[in-house]
Amino acid sequence: MFSFKSFTKSAVLTLFFYLGWLVFYQFFLLPRTYFDEYLIHILVILSGSVLYALGFTVSHNNGGFYHTLRIDDVGGVWISPNCDGLSVVAVF
Repeated sequence: MFSFKSFTKSAVLTLFFYLGWLVFYQFFLLPRTYFDEYLIHILVILSGSVLYALGFTVSHNNGGFYHTLRIDDVGGVWISPNCDGLSVVAVF
């Protein structure tokens, strides 16, 4: 049975947690830590390993963290912090 009161309570609670996460992520986690950088680095390494296992020759950029993945003789892909999935995981 549908209850508007319980739906409203759930919606407000969900909105509260989402806004709390958003504020924490945008104003603390993102500017003060390298968590996103490590996550992107791991995604690039894992993607390169999968592509290599499929028979492609891949290379990474040189630097502290890997943000680009290049299949030889083809253009590269830059992985943005917006694409690391952390925000999506937090929402769902």
